[in-house]
Amino acid sequence: MSSYKHALAGYDEAFRQRLAETILNAIATNSIVDDAPVMCVRTRETLDALADILVAIMSMVPRYDTASELRKATEALAKRVRREVAQARAEGVPLRTLKADEAATIEATRRLVEAAKKL
Repeated sequence: MSSYKHALAGYDEAFRQRLAETILNAIATNSIVDDAPVMCVRTRETLDALADILVAIMSMVPRYDTASELRKATEALAKRVRREVAQARAEGVPLRTLKADEAATIEATRRLVEAAKKL
């Protein structure tokens, strides 16, 4: 948590990292299945949920009321996604299937967080 003054002070990399870690932990935790000793990230549902959240957050940005500003932001995001997904695929996907015990959950979360830090 932070203060109102801190929240208005500008971009906060530490906040971004904590938020990414929390989101990735939620994805990892919710990806543990109860009928097999594995973690299965449901990629389509996860991407849909993240897109829903992205749209909701972007709709709070007043400058995106201007079509050209929204287009610039979405084009920059699309470029980043293409570049960083290609890089991540070339380096190896950080998570495939892990045993669904506490150690695996922690390891999966650590790997996802490490991948997010590269973004």
